[in-house]
Amino acid sequence: MYVEQMRLKDKAPQPIPFAVHTLSQLRQHLHQSRLEKQEQVRYGLAQTPVETFKVQEEERFCDFRLKTALGKNFAGVGYY
Repeated sequence: MYVEQMRLKDKAPQPIPFAVHTLSQLRQHLHQSRLEKQEQVRYGLAQTPVETFKVQEEERFCDFRLKTALGKNFAGVGYY
């Protein structure tokens, strides 16, 4: 959602290349970058007010169910 909002504002952040010299260093930087992004997402979700969601089942496959959850401050899709 963040990237889409930035794209709509035409202010998408430019990627910053990692200062690495080996594949191992690149892997470490990618891993750290992903952990930081996950923490940002967790923090944002933790700040979302408690609310009731409208859940709608979209489709089924074997024991999996694709559901959409919609609320005032949140929207998401997940398999259960």
